Order: sequence, then structure tokens, then C-alpha cells
Amino acid sequence: MNTWTDVERIALSLPATSARTEHAWTVHGAVFVRERPLRPADRAALGDAAPDGPVLAAWVADEETKHELVAADPAVYLTTPHFDGYAIVLARLDTIGTAELAELVLDAWAARAPARLVAKHTPPTLWHLALAHEWDDALDAGTYARSTRGLSLDEVGFVHLSYRHQVTAVAGFVLADETRPLTLLEVSRPELAVAGVDVREEPGDPADPASERYPHAFGPLPTSAVVTATPARMVDGTLVVDGDVLA
Repeated sequence: MNTWTDVERIALSLPATSARTEHAWTVHGAVFVRERPLRPADRAALGDAAPDGPVLAAWVADEETKHELVAADPAVYLTTPHFDGYAIVLARLDTIGTAELAELVLDAWAARAPARLVAKHTPPTLWHLALAHEWDDALDAGTYARSTRGLSLDEVGFVHLSYRHQVTAVAGFVLADETRPLTLLEVSRPELAVAGVDVREEPGDPADPASERYPHAFGPLPTSAVVTATPARMVDGTLVVDGDVLA
């Protein structure tokens, strides 16, 4: 059964998010998911179908999407006349599955975030360059527990990740002189949330809060969360992925 802690973990793993109140989360100041207790008028409209447990309000793309969700799974999703005209769906937090909750929160974020931010982080994947032999070891173990070249998750406390537009610069900075085979990992952010791995966006330079921010995963990466694993290598300080220079 999911709790508000699960919602918070998923919501705060997404870019430019913060908590407005204990059970409300925003992206660039716009609420995208929050607790919405049912009011007497809501309960009157729902009758016996009114849930007793916690209810999550999540923004969706449009009203059509809201009605499609309610029609497809009324055991999880609901709406009331109060929300007529609003692209907001209600979900029973103690009924929705963890993977579905992650998808709902991600869609809510995309519905409320600025278009430029959404475009920059779509699809919702993160990236990591691993030494090929360490990725092979991870496949045997089921989890990847390296932080960056030469350092483990236990030593650093988190796995260094990147957004797509940061990969080339990170490779040049960290791996410019690396001669061993690499593997470029594309990691599903929702799958990390489902696995309970916290992802936080933090300054690349801890001493400079205004420095460029990078995603950090505070736990081992399940290999099941890796969408693609592509052979890569450094050639004269440039990242080459699957035979091509990464643009």
C-alpha cells in the first residue's frame, strides 16, 4: 500500500520540484499533485463509492484523459462535480499500484511544468557512463552500485547521473583519458521511483549552490530500471557511442 512518503519520493525525484506543504508538491511554483480530502458535497455525490482512505489529486493533460482514467479503473480513479471543467483526477492512494502511482505523478508533473522543462527531460530518463566490466558485474548481481570512475556507491553515498544534454561534458571531464570499454546506461526515472531509489537534483559543486545541477541516485540502480545499455568508448577525449560521436 502506498503512503504520502511514496508520493513525496516520486514527486521530489522530478526536475525543479519542491514541497509546498506537507502533502502538496510543486514544479516551478505550480502544484501538480496534492492531498485532497473529500468534502461533504463530494461524499454526497459519490455515495457508497466515496473512499475512506487518503485521496490524491493529480493534474492530467486534459479532461478527456481524466474521464478515460476513471472509466478504465474506477476502483482507483474518481472525480466529483466539483472538478468539472478541471483537468484533475482523484486517485485512491491506498489502492493504486506503485508503478501506476509513479506514472501518474510523472504525467502530472508534465502537465504543469513549463514546456521547455518538459521538452528537456522527455523521455523521463537519466544517464550514466559505466565501465563495461562493472556493468557486466551488475547484470550478474541485479544491481549497479558504482558511483563514478574508481569510486563505489558506498564510498560516495550516491550514483552520479546526468541529464541527456550533460552526458558529453561529463564524459570529457571525468573519462577523457579512459581507455577501457564503457557502457552508456539509459535509466528509467519512474522505475527508480518504483524501486524506492531516491533521486535528487543537486549542485555539481557542493561548495557552489548556483553551479549546474545534476541528478544523484541515493541507492543502487536495479538493472531492471536500465532501458538501454549501449557500448561506448573515449576516443581522443571524445565520447563515441555505438560507433558514433555523441552529439
